[in-house]
Amino acid sequence: MADKKVLIINFYAGSPSYGMVFRHYYLAREWAKAGIDTTILASSFSHLRKVNVEIEQDLQETEVEGVKFSWIKENSYVGNGLGRFKAMMDFSWKIRRMAGKIAEKYKPDVIIASCTNPIDTYAAQKIAKLSGAKLIHEVRDLWPLTLELMYGFSKLHPLCVAMQAAENSFLKHSDYVVSVLPNSKDYMVSHGMAPEKFRFIPNGIAEEEWVDTPEAPESIAGVFRDLKEQGKFIIGFMGSHTDSYSLSYLIDAVQKMGDPGVCAVFVGRGREKARFIEMSKRSMADNFIFLDPVEKRYIPAIAHEMDVLYVAGKRQNIFKYGVAMNKMFDSMMSGRPILYAIDAPNNYISEYNCGISCEPENSDALMEGITKLREMTEAEREKMGENGRQAVLEHFTYRTIAEQFRELF
Repeated sequence: MADKKVLIINFYAGSPSYGMVFRHYYLAREWAKAGIDTTILASSFSHLRKVNVEIEQDLQETEVEGVKFSWIKENSYVGNGLGRFKAMMDFSWKIRRMAGKIAEKYKPDVIIASCTNPIDTYAAQKIAKLSGAKLIHEVRDLWPLTLELMYGFSKLHPLCVAMQAAENSFLKHSDYVVSVLPNSKDYMVSHGMAPEKFRFIPNGIAEEEWVDTPEAPESIAGVFRDLKEQGKFIIGFMGSHTDSYSLSYLIDAVQKMGDPGVCAVFVGRGREKARFIEMSKRSMADNFIFLDPVEKRYIPAIAHEMDVLYVAGKRQNIFKYGVAMNKMFDSMMSGRPILYAIDAPNNYISEYNCGISCEPENSDALMEGITKLREMTEAEREKMGENGRQAVLEHFTYRTIAEQFRELF
């Protein structure tokens, strides 16, 4: 196993210092401990990162916090629009055109194609064939189904037709199909995947990021000191401020309660943050606090200041295949009980008794959930939080996740 070489293809791949997406950085770091040589092939630009790399040519390599990256040079773009789509298509075309060079340069034994979109599979299949590598296709989102269910695209739209052909191709030709969505197997089998190829491997957390963590910046720590001196019951949310996470329902629930002892604290940024701030001013304005985003290393300390963490999402037909939000695992690891409102078949909050589950998009249900949590003793809430933390340590660490992948290698 120690002499294995792994090539990961992920347009978005990043690191804690660069910013989103972290999964493959953490996996590569775990495999390095076992002597597995891993290279991550990624785009030089992603709108999800806080820092992008400056390179001169394709396949230029850098080491990022101990993990080897090979970069495909892409132009910058703004947001989640046409520029992003062009960059992703260019990335797919380039690595397919350079398949021979990539196979010769990295000589992979295993290729993991983690789909930003399924069209990447054609390049991954070509590299795998030229290098004789095992091919694992990793599914983080279902395309084109997401376009059809969430955005109303027709199955006959040219983009959906192209993506469906690519999805069918990787389902047929990959050695394994790994999904972070636990209930997606039947869908994949219906599109041609042999059932034995399917593996569910979830997202998770890096244990070391929750050990000896720094204290929260004083500007934030002071806010929580004031709230605790006032005896506030604090419901916290950390993440992107969009209504995909049902933040308007939490604001409405706190306003309906009319209880000055209940406070909601929002940490982060997002395109709808200004709207949520205005909404919070309609009533009970003093019960809402909006803070700037923080570095990832401060999340454990800030989460510890909350009494309850809010994890929710709007109803989506796509959720019937499961949810894999990173914030869910971070919230469980924080040791705080969770106020949870997502309609999906995998409900770790109920499974591990680490919070209260409520009907999504229902402020009255949230009011009831908040009341239940507030009426618990502190010891009862601590027990709930510890249940979540132990579940993560047992099932959802990158050490465990990396080992599940190694079994496929």
